[in-house]
Amino acid sequence: MDCHDVAAAIDWPVDGASKVLGDIHRAGYVERRDAKKRASVDFEYQLKPSVTVQ
Repeated sequence: MDCHDVAAAIDWPVDGASKVLGDIHRAGYVERRDAKKRASVDFEYQLKPSVTVQ
């Protein structure tokens, strides 16, 4: 997922979703990698294997 995916899913502005994803990454819940699929996206995020969604 990237900030555009999250923004669309929760009906937020892209900038807000990007900040929240950065905060979640710093908290250790997601892994981050460089994104190449969209010019306006720097990173893609994925839940760490140790994190489960209920």
